[in-house]
Amino acid sequence: MKKIFTLLMSALLFSQIICSTVFAYTHQNLNKQIEYFDDGSYIVTFLTDIVPDPSLDVVTISEIKTVTKTKTAEYYNDSNKLMWSIQVKGTFTYGNGSARCTKSEVVAVSHNKYWKLFDKSADKNGNKAIASVTAKLIKNSIVYNTIYKTVTLTCSPNGTFS
Repeated sequence: MKKIFTLLMSALLFSQIICSTVFAYTHQNLNKQIEYFDDGSYIVTFLTDIVPDPSLDVVTISEIKTVTKTKTAEYYNDSNKLMWSIQVKGTFTYGNGSARCTKSEVVAVSHNKYWKLFDKSADKNGNKAIASVTAKLIKNSIVYNTIYKTVTLTCSPNGTFS
């Protein structure tokens, strides 16, 4: 009886681990977009939550809320190695039928010595936080590839981000 109980509990635990893993994998892919290039490289773009800052997370009588989110684009070469990334961090107010970006920041990082990042910028326009960068693959002073990437984070009046 003890063997059957142990076997049953092991099977139950194993099934919970498998279900948790499948759910996490599916959930992560819901927020990702992948853009493929002819040379086999690609950019993965995804949303990220920022841990709420009590000074920013404000709910007033009029139900206006303030929140900060990020959206990141990562460029991978054809060998699936991360070459560079760009992230826009936006602070938004939303509610009562409107949404507005109040602050926009850019973080762009090269993860490979041959990829150089130029013209990093951040802007805000209405309900959008926008960041852009020009990435160049440079070896021996020769530019082999140039990618201009813009990442736009949008907030809807009900607080849905895309």
